[in-house]
Amino acid sequence: MKIAVLSDLHLGGGDRLDRFRREDLQDTLLRRLDRFEAEYDRIVLCGDIFETLRGWRPGSSRRELRRILAAYPKFTERLRGSQYVLVHGNHDPCTAEVLGAVEHWRLQADGLELLFLHGHQFDWEAQNMKMSHAAVWLGGLLERTRVPVTQIVDRKRKRRRHPDEEV
Repeated sequence: MKIAVLSDLHLGGGDRLDRFRREDLQDTLLRRLDRFEAEYDRIVLCGDIFETLRGWRPGSSRRELRRILAAYPKFTERLRGSQYVLVHGNHDPCTAEVLGAVEHWRLQADGLELLFLHGHQFDWEAQNMKMSHAAVWLGGLLERTRVPVTQIVDRKRKRRRHPDEEV
């Protein structure tokens, strides 16, 4: 069995926070999925496919997901296909309720047992979900005012070590 795994697209609602808002990037994504569908038996979308935590109001992730799905109708249609497996991540947990996403997916094939999960379950920064979700929402609010929060946080993460890591 051939399996393609894709994660962390963070598709947004088509606004300035959405990295895929440009038509050419959407076309590239759809072409890549066409290729995956032709070459692979399963396509595992392994978490954070959608960025549902950066809506206009905190706690509006379901509403934000509906907005995202409407912004990407061709992508959304593909999710209904039996070839796709949707695993939720820490930025799209509402997909479990809305789209039936699973926390993890096990597969036994070709003498192997495989486990697919996003990995946020092991992220020490994401252990406090309410605080983590609030921080992501606040980051989105700041980015709407043109403060480059994502770039700043990414740079700081590269310099910082996990507290359990040896020096």
